[in-house]
Amino acid sequence: MSYVEEATELAERSLLKREGEDDVCVEDFLRLCSVLGNVYRELLPNAVSYFLLRDLENGIEVVREESEGKFKTTRELVRHQTTIDPGLKGCMKSSRNGTKSLLWLQRTCRFIVLVMKGLKEGRRVDESCLTAYDSVLRPYHKWTTQGVASFALSTSVLWARTQCASEDRLIESLGSVSSTLHSILEEHGAVFDERM
Repeated sequence: MSYVEEATELAERSLLKREGEDDVCVEDFLRLCSVLGNVYRELLPNAVSYFLLRDLENGIEVVREESEGKFKTTRELVRHQTTIDPGLKGCMKSSRNGTKSLLWLQRTCRFIVLVMKGLKEGRRVDESCLTAYDSVLRPYHKWTTQGVASFALSTSVLWARTQCASEDRLIESLGSVSSTLHSILEEHGAVFDERM
């Protein structure tokens, strides 16, 4: 099974319907994020992927620490943390916050969706990456990070990219996971526009 196929399966499995609310299973989502690291490597096998992977791995670690043995779904985790430290100030107060990490992992999913969509539409890798970055991550980065990221992404080249039949399913599934997480975070006042 390819990384794309594995990620697709995990994305589909992580979405939950509970008591009329959409939700995301924390452990399945964290496994999905781990596999997305391999998808990153497949899409961007260079220095760019290093920074993205580091952020991805850190986010996984923080969410796992915050939820392990306590919360099965992202809604439970976010509800708990935003009750203790309400909204934006609560998320911003701590550098290691599961809700803030979920927000960044959700943005990571969205970034990958847009890069993959751009590649499927026939755009060059650098163009797909820059478009996705400008749309998803740039608004939340300080100008120094924006400069470094833009330069690195503009020099991205596709090394060895293999397409598989489940790419469209991955794009759709990741998009659904990302949208569901965003709704949960927004519902609890944990979506913020601050530059990091």
